[in-house]
Order: sequence, then C-alpha cells, then structure tokens
Amino acid sequence: MAICGTYYRTSIRRVRRNFRDDVNRELAKQRIETDTESLEWINSFLVKFWPIFQPVLAETIINSVDQVLSTSTPAFLDSLRMKTFTLGSKPPRMEHVKTYPKADDDIVLMDWKFSFTPNDHADMTSRQIKNKVNPKVVLEIRIGKAMISKGLDVIVEDMAFSGLMRVKIKLQIPFPHVEKVEICFLERPTIDYVCKPLGGDTLGFDINFVPGLESFILEQIHANIGPIMYAPNVFPIEVAKMLSGSAVDQAIGVMAITLHGAQGLKNPDKFAGTPDPYTVVSFNNGAALAQTKIVKESANPKWNETKYVIVTSFNDVLTLQVFDYNEYRKDKELGAASFPLERVHELTEYENEQLEVMTNGKARGVISADIRFFPVLEGRNLPDGKKEPPPESNTGIARFTVEQAKDLDGTKSLIGQLSPYGTSFLAFHSVMS
Repeated sequence: MAICGTYYRTSIRRVRRNFRDDVNRELAKQRIETDTESLEWINSFLVKFWPIFQPVLAETIINSVDQVLSTSTPAFLDSLRMKTFTLGSKPPRMEHVKTYPKADDDIVLMDWKFSFTPNDHADMTSRQIKNKVNPKVVLEIRIGKAMISKGLDVIVEDMAFSGLMRVKIKLQIPFPHVEKVEICFLERPTIDYVCKPLGGDTLGFDINFVPGLESFILEQIHANIGPIMYAPNVFPIEVAKMLSGSAVDQAIGVMAITLHGAQGLKNPDKFAGTPDPYTVVSFNNGAALAQTKIVKESANPKWNETKYVIVTSFNDVLTLQVFDYNEYRKDKELGAASFPLERVHELTEYENEQLEVMTNGKARGVISADIRFFPVLEGRNLPDGKKEPPPESNTGIARFTVEQAKDLDGTKSLIGQLSPYGTSFLAFHSVMS
C-alpha cells in the first residue's frame, strides 16, 4: 500500500506539472501570434554599446565612401570627399517585435519596429543631454583647381528614421546554420533630415523649406529604395556563402602589383621635413595585405617590389596607402591611391600606371606601378555534364614548382585546395609568400 500510494502521488504530481507547462506554452503561443513583445533589454544594451561601436562604424563608412568618391568625382570638380560622418550619441531604439511561431520549421519570421530619433530628449538623462552629440554628415565639394580652389560644405544633420521591418531567417543543418537572412520594410519608413547645401553651419539654409522640394526628394528616396527592400521586394544577405571557405576557395585570380616608386610626395605637415615613405597594399582601405620597404628621406622613393594578392571580387578597390615612417611616433599617412578592380575585368595588364596619391581632396604625389591580373584557370563543361581537367600551364613552371613544394611542410593541404581550380604558378606563389 505504501509503494502504491507513493507511485500514485508521484504520477499525479508529474501529470499536474506537465499539464501546467502545456497550458502555459499554448497561452504563450497565442500571445505571440497576436501581441508584440517589449525589447527594453536590447535598448539597455544599446545605450552602453553604442558609444563604443558608433565611432568605429563612422570611421569605416568615411573610409569606404571616400574611396568611391575619389574615383567618381566629376571632371568639373577639383575633389569630392566626406569630411564628417557621425550618427550621434543616442542609439537607435527597438520599439517592439512580433514573432510568427507557425512558420516553417527551418524559418524564423519576425517583425521589428524601430526608430532613430536623436533629437527626442524624453528618455534621456540630464547627463546624456549635456554630453549629447547630434548626427551630422558633411560632404566637401571643392571647385576650381590647385591654389584657386574653394571648398563648399554640404551638411545633412538632425536625421530621424523609423519603420517596421520584417526579418526572415532561413536555417540549415551545416555550419554556420544560417543559410540566408531576408529583410524588407512592410511599409514606407518615416524619414526626416535637415539639408544645407550652401552656407555651412552659420548661414546654411534648409532646402526643405523650399515649397514642394521636400516631398520631391522623399519620393526620389522611396523610388530608389522601394525596388530593393520595400515589401514584397526583399534584400537578401547570403550568410552561408559569405562565411563558406577561405579566400583561396573564393579566389577568382591573383593580382601582381609591381611598385616601381613614387614622385613628388608631399608631407601634409610643412615642418615635418623629408618623409621616409613606404606603401601598404590593401583592398577597400581595409587590412594590410603587403608592405614595401622603407626608403629613408626621399620624396621620390624607388621600391621596385612586386606584391601578390588574392582577388575574390571585381567590386573591390585596390588601395595603396603611403606612410611616413617615424621611429618613436606613430607613422603618418601621406595619402592614398586607388585602383578599381573592375578595370582588370576588361584588361588584365596595366604597365607604368600613374596613380595619384590623394589626402583631404589634395594631390600629394604620384605612384608608378605595373598591375597584372592572372585569372583562375578552369576546365570546360563537357556535353555529358562532366568537367574536363583544367588546361595545362603553357610554361611548365607551375607543375614543376607544385611538385617541388609538396616536400615543404604544411603545404600539401594548400596544394589540394589550389589544384582543383587549376590555379597558375603566380597564384600558388602568392599564397605561399
């Protein structure tokens, strides 16, 4: 009787617990389907994280935009550059989120309501208001040439933005377990800003005060963004493809950059003396991929060095940053030259290319370089659906070098990655170096 009584009480207790959990779970699902959830925990995190992340984001945007502007400046302008970019000290706010639990098993579907209203002080402390930094973008347009040029600032400030965005996450079993993310606006977002094309901060006039101009500009913005990410159009982010494999797996070729030297390098600081220049090679002003030697006290250095870099996209921009070496202080950037990789898609060899070194919209010298692109060799698709082996190297150097390299430690796996792609000798040599 004691054993039966204990078994009965234990069973009843488990049944009650399971029943209570089932009821709570079903009620929670019903609330999720009809109600929205607060996101105050994310907002509390953003208040702490935004002052750390925002300066890094702003610097990245300035560097990226400057590269584009330097290569697309109209002929009638001396230069075009982004002087200032900041999103302010107040972070975006997540208002609420709605989840759809009845979506497919491999789909996460959510609607996010967010707002970016930096001029709203209602939820800010007195200390935050005192130290507040407003969002501001300053684009400098320099007209004229050389000594008679004049810089004009186009200012965009007091931006505000709010909208309802749908986020769809497609899951998968292999790593990184997220195949892609699709985002779109379910309705037109609200956009507000102040634009002063002339006069700067002191005498600038907001063009939105011109009758009919504000609605016209907003319609143009919506007309350009709408086909990209206004429902039913979605903006896809292929997460799995972005994270799959290394640069070698995604390589479309190798670029050989022969840096002969530079002429007429000028130090922005007139009292700094003759520079000790060297050049750093990168893509999109990002991480350094190669560096030349340092030439002491020369405004016309001769490097005569060839650097090899793996190319994964023709949409990148080759950046050649010239620095002045300092033994005890941080090296100072003299300027940067850029070369769009889309040019090598059409013509693979450029000899004695003269690339202008620019800083703050002003010329600081010229870099002389040879640029050659060696595409990855691939076999043709046969009629039976198979793929023929990659074509043989026309020099024989590639086969000889790869066979010899098999005796080197740590290179067998690398060769295994390169061989199926039929990469040329220069591709292998660049990766090894």
